[in-house]
Amino acid sequence: MLWSHKLPRTHEIAYVAVASVRLGQLWELYSAEADRWFPSTVTDLDGDYVTLRSQDRRWHRCHVADMQNRSRYRLVSDLVESW
Repeated sequence: MLWSHKLPRTHEIAYVAVASVRLGQLWELYSAEADRWFPSTVTDLDGDYVTLRSQDRRWHRCHVADMQNRSRYRLVSDLVESW
């Protein structure tokens, strides 16, 4: 580590989320209204915001830190191959 300054906790969470969310990943979003999980694909990353498209063609936009909430979001598969 090049510096000893520690980021506030909220920035650490956002950094971890940004590092793990990538285009093409398949996530599931839980809907309390429907009481079920919806498969959704990451279609856009815009700074600290993620756009997902579900299989029923609904769009969802959230902050990357929100995706740390495992009762609402869960990673299913990383569809992008790393070279």
